[in-house]
Amino acid sequence: MSSEILAFAIEFMVQAAFLVLALWIMLKIQKLEYNVPGLLGAAALASALDMIPYAGHPLAVGVLLFTMTKVTQSEYVDVAFTVFVGYALMFGMNLFLLGALLGDLRPSARHDDPLEARIEQGGKPADAEAFAPIEGEEKPVAAPVVSAETSKTESTKQKPSPATGFSLKGLTKNSNNSVAIVHTGTKTYTIGLGETLAMDTPQGKVKVNLETVNDNSVVLRIGEVATVLSR
Repeated sequence: MSSEILAFAIEFMVQAAFLVLALWIMLKIQKLEYNVPGLLGAAALASALDMIPYAGHPLAVGVLLFTMTKVTQSEYVDVAFTVFVGYALMFGMNLFLLGALLGDLRPSARHDDPLEARIEQGGKPADAEAFAPIEGEEKPVAAPVVSAETSKTESTKQKPSPATGFSLKGLTKNSNNSVAIVHTGTKTYTIGLGETLAMDTPQGKVKVNLETVNDNSVVLRIGEVATVLSR
């Protein structure tokens, strides 16, 4: 329970800080009058309401519009522009923070196996001489040739599902702007809720649709198969 409370407290502080920064930027750009305690209170109240499931975000937007109108004493049009663009900036900050936490998602260019790297560079492994045939020694018998039809049938049976290499690298749950970061085993993609993308997989391209975003998991329709990915 204490860990959950700590997680909610950290989330609240981060979101409130991002919202204060975004609103402050917009107020400076529009040169609107404001007071710091009012700005902090409005952002904190909106961030707290935004953490309520389902109805929290619309309620937070309405409360923030009302409180910012009182704080700035400006026209509703100016306040609405400040709030909506401020939320857009806040969403961008969340994505930037998520990307910083995940780190570099590009596959490493280095070789994991030093022996394989030496062979690809034209080198010779140190123990290659141990396996060299001795003069006069009988050469090993070659393996029987497998027909092309049999090989094709076996490879078809052993071909893995496109969903096998998929993994969830991160997600941002928002009522209308939920996104997930998915690694296919070949590349990493960012996909929005309800969006369909053609993604590269080890088995080729496949159409992927993000159907559901939960707190710690998502439901992807990979081809014709619904797959659940968890963090």
